[in-house]
Amino acid sequence: MRKLGLRVMVAVAAVAVAVAVWLGADVQHDSAKAHAARVAAAEQMLTSVLDRQAGVRGYMLTGDERFVADRDAQRQAFDDAVAQLREVAKDDPEVAERLDAVLRVEREWREAQDTVVAKWAWRSFRRNVASTREGEQMLRNVRRDLDELRKALDAAGRDDEQAAALATVILALVALLLAAGVGAVVVRRRRRAEAAAIARDQTFRDEQAEFSRALLSAASEDEAHRLLKRYLEQDGTSTVTVLGRDADRERLTACTPLPDDDPLAERLAGAEPRDCVAVRLAAPHEDSSDHPPLLRCELCGDSGADRLCSPLVVSSEVIGSVLTVDSGPIDDQDRRRVSESVMIAAPVLANLRTIAVAQSRASTDALTGLANRRALDDALTRMVAQSLRSGTPLAAIAIDLDFFKAINDELGHETGDEVLEAVAGALRENTRASDFVGRWGGEEFCVLAPDTPADGARQLAESLRAAVARTSVPGVQRQLTASFGVAICPEHATSAELLLRQADRALYAAKHGGRNRVVMTELSTPV
Repeated sequence: MRKLGLRVMVAVAAVAVAVAVWLGADVQHDSAKAHAARVAAAEQMLTSVLDRQAGVRGYMLTGDERFVADRDAQRQAFDDAVAQLREVAKDDPEVAERLDAVLRVEREWREAQDTVVAKWAWRSFRRNVASTREGEQMLRNVRRDLDELRKALDAAGRDDEQAAALATVILALVALLLAAGVGAVVVRRRRRAEAAAIARDQTFRDEQAEFSRALLSAASEDEAHRLLKRYLEQDGTSTVTVLGRDADRERLTACTPLPDDDPLAERLAGAEPRDCVAVRLAAPHEDSSDHPPLLRCELCGDSGADRLCSPLVVSSEVIGSVLTVDSGPIDDQDRRRVSESVMIAAPVLANLRTIAVAQSRASTDALTGLANRRALDDALTRMVAQSLRSGTPLAAIAIDLDFFKAINDELGHETGDEVLEAVAGALRENTRASDFVGRWGGEEFCVLAPDTPADGARQLAESLRAAVARTSVPGVQRQLTASFGVAICPEHATSAELLLRQADRALYAAKHGGRNRVVMTELSTPV
């Protein structure tokens, strides 16, 4: 910064001094030119006097009037030179005094010469004037006073030169002072601008750091999507939508809520990832009314507002995009904020998705898509605690397919897997959203129904038994049936382990009772 300020000041000073020197040189040139003109005028005065003296002498010696024919023109030249020196005499008393002296003796000399020419015949005048020194003495007086005038003019010229030199120095000093002032102002403004830019950049960095910390604390993709949307909408002029690819990578969906009247919601129905230009190109895509792009986006290309769509890229893979719709023009600061925010968010979102997939796989049965035994145990423990805390009943329904081993032995394990998938689908379709359905193991399933007393649990179990009986699988000729055991918390048990054991006992009772039936545990007091 200091080097830049020094360079600015040196440059300004150099220009200012150059201008001052040029102006000073111009003043000195004008002064020298004026002095030369004054000296030339003094010389012209002397030349005029000498020419007239020579003419009079020629006339006196020869009587030829041509020698005095141009005396008027010579006098006019003298008068013109006098008029020119009068301008100098106005401001210089010494020059004025010397000029007046010259004019006095020149007037006396001129009157004497005029008298000689007018009254005397040339022969008698030659004999009389040739022997006198009066005319010569008067001429010497004229020349003497002209020399004094010349000295006065030289002194005035030297004074002018000194004044011009002083003016040059003063101009240079003033120029340096002005240059220093201008340089200081320029440097001060530059420093203010740089300080403001640094402050804005630091504020931006602090906001980005806060956003990064908040994003790293997100527990799920949904929370991270909301944080990204909220952060980019802080200016109040933008509307942000986070788009993501589904688990199969075949569809593009909105990961943040869309207004009901937003046409993007309709366009996203069945939209493929390549329909978004930013996802297709793996590069930001901007569209504005002033500069429409050559390639139009199928999803947001006709919204009518300025738009910036930035891809979420992780390890060369595009996992989604961030669509920013701005009510005003998108500037460089907006582009920077979106670009850096997307760069921060992309790996976090990818990690959260990986964690979610891993957790889903760890808690999901790969064959049926239902919760596995581990997830079932966790859900049972949580739901039993909720039941005891709220005082609402929780029904546990244990389910076991009848004669499943015979299906495997007769039709093979692939058909057995198809039967398990079909039964799992029937259980899922005939339970509530609040119910929990899981695969206990093998051909055994479990349904946890919160806020369900004994009568409701029996009805639910009967509904599921009928649903299993209606299930058909290609290649399986026999009817599929299942046995059901039901236990209620806290009526039959006050712990997760005991509740499941009671439901299992009721299930075995249904098996021994002929299968394809529902049995409620007979224990009436909790253990």
